[in-house]
Amino acid sequence: AQQSTAQQSTAQQSTAQRCSTGEHSSSQRRKGSSAMSWLLRKRASSVGSIASTSTDASSPSDNHELQASVIKATRPMTNPAAPNELNADPHGLEEIAEQARGNRKGFVNDLVKMLKARLKSEDEKVVLLAIGVFDQCMQECGYDFQLQVAKKALERMGKLSVPGQAPTAVQMLAAETVLKWGSLYGDKDKGFKKAAQAVTDRETKMLQDEFKAQYNDVKERVKAMKVAQKADIEELQQAMKEMGITPKTTESQEALQKQPIPLLLARAGEASDMLEALMSSSTPEELNSNSDAHEQVISCLKYQTHIDIVEPRIRDAATKAQAERTLTELTKRIEAFLVATSGGDHDHDHHEAGRPPDVDPSNGEVAARLK
Repeated sequence: AQQSTAQQSTAQQSTAQRCSTGEHSSSQRRKGSSAMSWLLRKRASSVGSIASTSTDASSPSDNHELQASVIKATRPMTNPAAPNELNADPHGLEEIAEQARGNRKGFVNDLVKMLKARLKSEDEKVVLLAIGVFDQCMQECGYDFQLQVAKKALERMGKLSVPGQAPTAVQMLAAETVLKWGSLYGDKDKGFKKAAQAVTDRETKMLQDEFKAQYNDVKERVKAMKVAQKADIEELQQAMKEMGITPKTTESQEALQKQPIPLLLARAGEASDMLEALMSSSTPEELNSNSDAHEQVISCLKYQTHIDIVEPRIRDAATKAQAERTLTELTKRIEAFLVATSGGDHDHDHHEAGRPPDVDPSNGEVAARLK
């Protein structure tokens, strides 16, 4: 009986174990089945999204057609009638416009990328044509194209507008185009306004540098003029020293330079009149021995030298005319003095005829040295 009871107990335990094992296996199978279903659903949805994306994106045939149109619109053509003109196939722009009317998704993005690639060409003519196509599309393709240009191509246009970064023709056209875009589309995107401001600042600095260079050039020329003038003064002083003449009453050349031009002309006229008065009241022999006459002619020579230097820089017409008259009078009086002291005929009519007689150095020592 005990053995029978033990056998029954063992059988019951075995049955319970088999039931438990069967339930666990069933549970695992249910869990595995649900996991598999979730995975299959996710894969199906992924495949669906990929298929949807590939349907919306540009097809290879569309891109190939657009690429061909862009190349056609930016490829230089030779016109035998006008070899210096830059032209492209007009059908290229027409084809781009036709494709733009199709409203294909991704068209604007593809067009901007392709035109930007043409901006990187090593052929200057291709780059010039690409800038022109960009500008035409900015006007025709609307806000979406303008936004893509601001994001993806404006930086490249800005680099082309920098002097030295591209050939001169490309640089000038790029700068002009960026300024135009800043004016027309600056309110739509700040990038256009910022790029245009950079071009403006750069051109302003270039003008300032150019003006500075011109100013320095003028400054050097004035400095050279002053050096030459100083050399002339030193040469005149050396000639006076060799003649044994030391001016006492006449003013120095430095003092003459500091005088206003009207005052300078007035005093030059007075010196000329005094020399004329001395010549009228003295014989040639008296002029040769008269130290006052020598001082006066040296004074006239100094005024003549300085007026001859400053006369080209006088802007006022009346003052310039007065300077020319004074210079002419000084020249005539000095030549008349040389004629008189050299023993020649002191004939005013002959002198005013514009043919002053030759000065014979042997007939007047002072006249010869002054000559």
